[in-house]
Amino acid sequence: MPLNQTQAILSCIDMCQNTQNTIRILADTTHNQRVKDELNMAFLTIDNCIKQCQSASSYLS
Repeated sequence: MPLNQTQAILSCIDMCQNTQNTIRILADTTHNQRVKDELNMAFLTIDNCIKQCQSASSYLS
């Protein structure tokens, strides 16, 4: 059965949060500051996407 729009957005948020957790672990364990900075930027970018998706899902509910 296909997902409805809200389920699809919530599934995407869940995947993004899992990716974000992985990025955080990598950033916390690297010793290369440039890599750490890039990973932290990626973390913040995904965080913005999650917030936008959460906002969009509230309109669909």
